[in-house]
Amino acid sequence: MSLFLEFELVMLVLYGIESLAYAPGDAVLTVRTTLARVRLARPWQIMATRRGRVLVAGWAPWDVGMVAAPWPISIHGDRVTNRPSHALFDTRAVETLPAEVLSASQLDAVTCHDSELWVNGRKFALCASREQARLMVRLLRRWRDSSESDRQAVVKREMRRHLSVRRATRRWTMFRREARLAVCVSVALAVLIFVVLPLIYVNLGLERYWRFLIPMYGLLVVMGGMEMDRLYRCLYPQSTGERWKQVVLTIIAPTHAMRLANHVGHDLLSGFHPVVVAQVAGNPQQARDAARETWLSLHHARLSTEPDPAEVEAMVRAAREHDQRELDAWIAQQGHQSADWSKPPTRTSDSCVAFCPRCASQYTEVDAGCRLCGGLKLTPFADEGAAVADNAAV
Repeated sequence: MSLFLEFELVMLVLYGIESLAYAPGDAVLTVRTTLARVRLARPWQIMATRRGRVLVAGWAPWDVGMVAAPWPISIHGDRVTNRPSHALFDTRAVETLPAEVLSASQLDAVTCHDSELWVNGRKFALCASREQARLMVRLLRRWRDSSESDRQAVVKREMRRHLSVRRATRRWTMFRREARLAVCVSVALAVLIFVVLPLIYVNLGLERYWRFLIPMYGLLVVMGGMEMDRLYRCLYPQSTGERWKQVVLTIIAPTHAMRLANHVGHDLLSGFHPVVVAQVAGNPQQARDAARETWLSLHHARLSTEPDPAEVEAMVRAAREHDQRELDAWIAQQGHQSADWSKPPTRTSDSCVAFCPRCASQYTEVDAGCRLCGGLKLTPFADEGAAVADNAAV
């Protein structure tokens, strides 16, 4: 009995490990879905940020943990920097890399290793996923190889793809349709190991039934490997190496096979902006919340913990202004009303005299910077602002 209990304990531990997917840096939106219901959550509501990494967890076999993030780089004119134009959440992981500014002529070798973007043999930026890293490689290569007059058009074209609701909807619908059998295999395997085996062991004993259970287990594992191969061919046709890796892991590790949908879907919409993911996969309220977060991050940018060189900050500001125009037009096109998003929050206490225009945190001192937004300048409440002006006049 102890051997069987040890087996079940090992399976539970491995299943817990397999249920966790890591996304570095500014992985700003998580979609956890049962293919029918969708829940969007900020990463810190799932697990706290630690060392610049965000833990994205989906525990049930039918859950999918997907990440999405804005571009991890900023492009303006014929130069690129490894600082994002806007970051919805924590940027500490981004700031671990030294700030760099490169011209198009300096981009000799642009590649990616897993979710890292490498330029000229050095790590240049951290992406939210492997898929986003590949998209950044494609963007920088096309931008580098274009003529100087066409480079801005290349960036605009890629930004439209980044904000395309139609493309994201088509990809999301395809995944929901194609992943149904994978979810069934995952659930069946989990039920076999965590429900059927313990019940048979306790009530009947495994000696009489192992001849039936082993072929059933083998059939489910082989079906899982075939489904993993099929889904990767359908959704990620360029990821040959990653596809074979996932197929082998699915066959040799039963807990990996229980997480089929999670492993396939993790990078599914990472090529799109989080506001697009919320619009496609969430309900109207979640879409409005994501649009509001994006609008605030563009109009009230979070300050860096350590100031970057003036050249980098100027580039980021210029790229942010371009993104503001693109995303403001997108938000208006989707029918969201941004006029109310700049209004002050309801005061929680009479002692609060100012608030952060980005995260709406309230403070008792006007001159204090927002601790959550890198010291961003606070906005006084209307009556406090009038009082400050009167004191200054006196």
